Amino acid sequence: MTIECVDPKLKWLLQCDWRDKFIPSLGREPWLTVYFDKVTEDENLGIFSALIPNTYVETSLSQTAWDLLVEDWHPVRFVIHNQGSEQEVTYLRFGNSDGIEPFVIHRSFLAEFSEPEQIDLIFKERFIRFSKKWEKIMGWSLFRELAEADDHLFKTLHIPLTNSQPEFDAQILALTKLLIDSLNEKAIVKATPGGNTETKGISKLEHFLKAYQYQNYQEHIKFLRNLQNLRSSSVAHRKGDNYNKIANNLGLKDNNRADVLKKILVEATDFLLSLESHFLNQ
Repeated sequence: MTIECVDPKLKWLLQCDWRDKFIPSLGREPWLTVYFDKVTEDENLGIFSALIPNTYVETSLSQTAWDLLVEDWHPVRFVIHNQGSEQEVTYLRFGNSDGIEPFVIHRSFLAEFSEPEQIDLIFKERFIRFSKKWEKIMGWSLFRELAEADDHLFKTLHIPLTNSQPEFDAQILALTKLLIDSLNEKAIVKATPGGNTETKGISKLEHFLKAYQYQNYQEHIKFLRNLQNLRSSSVAHRKGDNYNKIANNLGLKDNNRADVLKKILVEATDFLLSLESHFLNQ
């Protein structure tokens, strides 16, 4: 029975729309879809590909059962006990002995979530967690949300892949936007015991921290000022003596920009952890 003769009410069950869209394009377009996953209220669609030996092609195509499942492909190790104490250990990398291998490795941790290990990912995870916790406990946001035009700065913040100056400058700009330009100055002033008459964002934060007897606040304020000065002398203006002075203090050279940014991200993360310890873990 051809598809044209099928009752229209059954075409949805036969996935005619997807078959008509996907099958005719195989081998005829520059790009080939090898993995696809879409879940809607009405259906769960997926395309999953595998590499199979030439000797298994006919067998695979003749079967109507599911021989390829995206959740399969876990490594398998089994032991065959022969006569006496002899053992035969077999390891199957993808859990089958037919030689079938997934074309796309489906990443899964079996619901066992792991903490990020790269400092750029650690900082972003901590920043999100800290911001939510601060607002929940303090009743106001320490950092205002980025404007829509700047939202990409947080998403693309990363350890530089090269030692190029523009890539390094872009990360410094992103950090400054997050930690300094986004300071909720009005809320900081309102929450400062005894009032807060400072005019600059970092100075307002300094007065707030001092009023709450925050230990070592000078160290973190110095970090923020250095970050701001680095942005001002590197990104916003032509580089000159001031930039060279800051670069020298940071140990910044032409061949170690990625390492310097890692140190800056470590300090930024420590700053958030210290704030959390003093204000939120009482």
